[in-house]
Amino acid sequence: MMIARTKVTQLLYLFALVLVIGLIAGCSGSDSESEAVSGGSDQQDLAGTSWSLSLLRGDGLLLISIVTADFDDNGSVSGIAGCNGYSASYDTDRDQISITDIETTSSTCRDRLMAQETSYIETLESVITYQVLGTTLEMRDGEGRAMLVYDTLAQTKLPGSRWILTEYDNGSGTVVPVLPGTTVSTEFGDEGLLSGSAGCNGYSASYDVASNLINIDAIVMTEIYCMEPEGLMDQETQYLSNLEQSTAYAIVGDAMGLVNDEGAILAIYSSEKP
Repeated sequence: MMIARTKVTQLLYLFALVLVIGLIAGCSGSDSESEAVSGGSDQQDLAGTSWSLSLLRGDGLLLISIVTADFDDNGSVSGIAGCNGYSASYDTDRDQISITDIETTSSTCRDRLMAQETSYIETLESVITYQVLGTTLEMRDGEGRAMLVYDTLAQTKLPGSRWILTEYDNGSGTVVPVLPGTTVSTEFGDEGLLSGSAGCNGYSASYDVASNLINIDAIVMTEIYCMEPEGLMDQETQYLSNLEQSTAYAIVGDAMGLVNDEGAILAIYSSEKP
């Protein structure tokens, strides 16, 4: 649609007026005012945001790996570091960020996951600037290199999802793979009921969720005793105990983790497509 000549004239006059006012303000404004405009225009307050790590020092994460960061309103950041839960203090000033006083739980996972976790924690302490670009959060070092790249952590719903257990806490604070040749599964139904195979016996339980919190109780199971493979019944008993101890969950891509009230991993699953 064509705009009438008078309309064009009005628009040009308005543009020129805004430009002149902007130049006058720029000349007469204080240094602090100009700094505020130039420094924080593309920054987002981190308070109340949740993220999942996608790149660590430029590299992708291990498969079925969960690393998250939740920034609260009181200057604390917490999440899952891959094996352990962690918490720390954070402070931001325009595009500057400082993460200090990091504490973690004391679980042990396989060597590669522990190495990734150690690298993540060390990198958190080293970043000095951040930038939010849409659904991406980047944290950079003093040379401007993107050391940590996160994506927005979506609140994926559990009802209707199905999962296969890959690793679990064996009761001693050590997260180990499931026994070869065994399958442990869980399916979250739409009516607050979950069910699956614990490796030997079938089981079912009640569950309820609120945000990323979860409560699993009233577990019932069949009463079969399996002789093989060795250790299967111990694995099954511990897995069902872990379910009852779970207080929160996180879903990142095709991985889902259950954690206890300290944030330590109790179970890691991979997605089973319906």
